[in-house]
Amino acid sequence: NLKRQPGSTIKPIIVYAPAIEQNFISPATKINDEKINICGYSPENADKKYHGFVSARTALSNSYNIPAVKILNEIGIENAQNFAKNMGVEFAENDNNLAIALGGFTNGITLRSLADCYTAFANAGEFKKSTFISKIVLNKKTIYSNNNKRAKVMKDSTAYLITDMLKSTSKTGTAKRLKNFGFEIASKTGTVGLENSKQNTDAYNVSYTSKHTILSYFGGVKMPETINGATYPTLLTRDILIYLYSNNNPQKFTKPSSVVQKLISKEDYDNNILMLTNNTTNSISELFANNNLPPEKHEVDFQIEAYNFKLKKPIINFKTSDDYSFKIFRAKENAEEIASSANQESIKISNNIVHFEDKTAKTDEIYEYYVVFCDILTKNEYYSNKVKLRAF
Repeated sequence: NLKRQPGSTIKPIIVYAPAIEQNFISPATKINDEKINICGYSPENADKKYHGFVSARTALSNSYNIPAVKILNEIGIENAQNFAKNMGVEFAENDNNLAIALGGFTNGITLRSLADCYTAFANAGEFKKSTFISKIVLNKKTIYSNNNKRAKVMKDSTAYLITDMLKSTSKTGTAKRLKNFGFEIASKTGTVGLENSKQNTDAYNVSYTSKHTILSYFGGVKMPETINGATYPTLLTRDILIYLYSNNNPQKFTKPSSVVQKLISKEDYDNNILMLTNNTTNSISELFANNNLPPEKHEVDFQIEAYNFKLKKPIINFKTSDDYSFKIFRAKENAEEIASSANQESIKISNNIVHFEDKTAKTDEIYEYYVVFCDILTKNEYYSNKVKLRAF
């Protein structure tokens, strides 16, 4: 029952899971990793650097501190604590502060309780307190049976999204020493440093497969900085996994129907805007809870079609969407704006198709037409192809 500071192993439990549960974030949500000061609290990242806008997936897998504190501040300390309490986490009266996002507890948490929390992620959001005795049999008669039932503490979508994010931790993040296994491992590291020192007091790796949950711990004494969650505890976990699965591998984690894989627009994402897209050539794949999907980007190809009919003025058609404004230009010697989405007197729009007839064009003159599209969110401009038409 010895309690220790959990360090960053608490982040999935008290920050990311409740934020996903409340539909506040998804793994793709961008958070600005920057210098902050919230009511006098100015946490730093372990590497003493700021990384700009990063996804929640990247922030968790690399265990950045500032995004975790920002998220906790937004969802609220009380909401986060209530979520964690459902998994048996206990808080002292003085734990009503943002430091708990990084494992700064007054009394800490037992290793057993910490491991129990992670089993809820592995079991589709169902929590059951661990026990060392399942039953006692005396003279072929069961005199004791542990009947603790699992309790639903989060949505299966939340549990799976956390699991998938922690799979990234074991592949490219702080637990990447586990990356070479041929099966799925969700993992989180944690380190507690000694104040004003390069020494550490606690180092963790909590990992789970679809079959086992493992907590490896070094601590209780002053340790050199080389002993941290990413080193010795992760190496110990690696050895345990080798032993457990020497003959057969665990199955993959089962993705629930409440989680969907979607494409997001890379162009918008690079500008820190999260939009779904159908464009398979310029996109990124990510997982989402099906009740927390980003808005859909309506693709525009920025191409115009031209029509010349006798006894008619020049006609152009093009596709648009609510995501873009547009301006139509006509050029002979100099280009001039002749119509726009803000001035639609000479424009007809049906099913996002713009139909424009240049009724001011002079007979027998040849004009060049093009359209400039403007992304309403990013303010980026895109030019269409140019077409030449004769006015009759």
